[in-house]
Amino acid sequence: MLMHDPVRARYPYASLNDAIMRMLNLKQQDGEYLTDYVKRFKQAHDVLKSHIGTKWLEEFVEHTEEYKNEKDVQKKVDLKDQSFDHYMAYLLMYNSDQAKYRSLLTGLRSQYSLENDQYPKSVNSATDILSNHRHDNQNKQRGSSEYITKCENNVEKDDKNITTNETSFAQSTTPNCYCCGKTGHKSSNCPEKDTRPRNQWAIKRAEQYFQAEENHRNDEEDMSMDSNATGMSNQFNRAWSGVQINLMNDNKHE
Repeated sequence: MLMHDPVRARYPYASLNDAIMRMLNLKQQDGEYLTDYVKRFKQAHDVLKSHIGTKWLEEFVEHTEEYKNEKDVQKKVDLKDQSFDHYMAYLLMYNSDQAKYRSLLTGLRSQYSLENDQYPKSVNSATDILSNHRHDNQNKQRGSSEYITKCENNVEKDDKNITTNETSFAQSTTPNCYCCGKTGHKSSNCPEKDTRPRNQWAIKRAEQYFQAEENHRNDEEDMSMDSNATGMSNQFNRAWSGVQINLMNDNKHE
């Protein structure tokens, strides 16, 4: 007499659905290393493959223009045989962290529209492409840090009474003190220069304003580095104005 095994008593389509949903919804988490993401992806990939094999996309391939236009019989067979690997490679890239790789996918779509198919054909080749891509958000962070570094360099130049035009708030006809934020003198002559810690200087407060605004920019994903530089300049100027307004308000209460 057969005994009912509760461990095996699961509706097979439920297991299949779990495998499909796990595969489709598996995304690279914010801050997750690429190697960890790929490892999780391959595990889900193997589970799905064990459930449905690799032939389930063949009918889809038969309806593609590439397959219909192909005259070589062997190449048609290859398109079917490789369809599962092609789709998995695309899914790995599609579910990667778009804050890092959006421009990469945009470039692949653009090239494909020009009849230049550069999409990877396997999970391993997709992994190589992702690992060699300079992260999009690194470019933006680099742009932000370079601009702030320029401002910090201006402080050093200001200490030596060297005028600079690298940032617009240093171009004012009325000098602005990087230390206390007040007008009428420079940081080299500021009475608070020796008593106020560097991390409390007005320019540092401006940087904090700038960083806060930077964190709330939702449309940076589609901006070029050139437009980023202009936007960051305008934001830093607004930040500096905010510091000056706060300082004026503070002075009224002194």
